[in-house]
Amino acid sequence: MITIVANRYHKIYKLIYTCIFLGVISSFNTIAQEGYYVVANSGLIVRDQPSLQGTNIAKLPYGYPINIIEKTNHQLTITDQDKKIHGFWIKIKLTYTGYLIPQEQTTGYIFDGFIEKKNYKHQLALQKINQATFCNLMYRDTQWDTNIKIGDYNKIQDLLKNNILFDEYKMPLSITAFNGAHYKFDIESSDTGFSDGWSFYYPELKVLVLEGGHSSDMVYDIKTGAHHRIGNPEYMITSPNRKYRLNGLFGGQECVSYFFESNNNGKFQYILDIDILNTLCNIQQFLWLSDDTFIISHFIYDDGIENEIFYKGKIKNLY
Repeated sequence: MITIVANRYHKIYKLIYTCIFLGVISSFNTIAQEGYYVVANSGLIVRDQPSLQGTNIAKLPYGYPINIIEKTNHQLTITDQDKKIHGFWIKIKLTYTGYLIPQEQTTGYIFDGFIEKKNYKHQLALQKINQATFCNLMYRDTQWDTNIKIGDYNKIQDLLKNNILFDEYKMPLSITAFNGAHYKFDIESSDTGFSDGWSFYYPELKVLVLEGGHSSDMVYDIKTGAHHRIGNPEYMITSPNRKYRLNGLFGGQECVSYFFESNNNGKFQYILDIDILNTLCNIQQFLWLSDDTFIISHFIYDDGIENEIFYKGKIKNLY
């Protein structure tokens, strides 16, 4: 049975604050990085040589970030859906994750006709505020998104029987995405698997969450096979009119890596990280005040003393 369940990852902190002035107001900004990303819907093949005769060593899904080492002088023209695409072979750096890329491969070659530069020109402006200001703005408790999720392993296997193959230990062997892209896991070194009470499939989002080492989130977009920058739906908080969304990934041990996504024609895509002076570990309170303005609090530790810090933030679109 599929049910909508409350978020179990978070402690919902009630609005019990001593609203007193705590200090000065300061502000700082951070800009999202620009970069190249795969735009081939069915994925982009990586070869060991700058040639179609090179050995296929990996396949990168749509949206995968590209780290370019050098551009070669080897040109290539291909026809895709009756359209000629011109470009060059480029050498890229490969990062091993136990998925998509063989462990022994550190570099490879791809055709640059299927990558694009993404200028995520969003700016995050953060202003440190005092507790009294925060209390006045925080008119209700944090409300994390609720998404339909399935935690029954057999039910997930049945729903995704054409998309994911597990071994007898509930460890994934391969993923065949809805767009036809096929990816294999490195079984020799993979520590990813299905864990009862931790792993879920979100059918509306087409997202599968498995458990990695140190109980880390290993999240896969079943539509495309993408793994990079795919957040755990348990950390989602969408703005009132669905313009932006907070998302995150638990990296194991203790802390969550949070980031923002922008709604692009109904599809949320990563735009920038949120890490307040490299001290953000777990959000305590978060509230969208509008579609681009929010307040947030988190704890920092100074000489063993726990202090809650408060900010007001705004996402600015610089396009």
